[in-house]
Amino acid sequence: MFNLFAYGTLQLPEVFCAVTGLDRIGETATLAGYARYALHGLTYPGLIAEPGAATQGLLYCGLDDGAATCLDHFEDDFYRRASLWVTTVEGRRHLAEAYVIPFDESAVIDRRPWVLDDFCRQHLHDFLSCCRTSDSRGGHLSAVRA
Repeated sequence: MFNLFAYGTLQLPEVFCAVTGLDRIGETATLAGYARYALHGLTYPGLIAEPGAATQGLLYCGLDDGAATCLDHFEDDFYRRASLWVTTVEGRRHLAEAYVIPFDESAVIDRRPWVLDDFCRQHLHDFLSCCRTSDSRGGHLSAVRA
């Protein structure tokens, strides 16, 4: 069993369910030392280590190996899965997996903030269509471009 810190599209229950097949509600949490940014030409964000930054997202607890396989496939080889400490609004700390942009791929970072509400208004419908196509539990990097 593992925990997941979702900071982008996986914060949306409908995306999380389309990817993992699980109907879960995440708990608000913050990851210190990392920043979420838009990515050049893509509709979803990336997370990079950045001193002094903090990123709010959702913590999904108690996920199984099947969910890990689906998530790894969805995030594809572009991201690196890292074990990081997140803090809930109640102040509890949890070790969670998060998908981060490796340093050698940092050129894809746009440095503009990525805003979930903007994504929902502009891209969610098409993004979900890609997630729900047959055998689509995977590889969203090339599926939805801005």
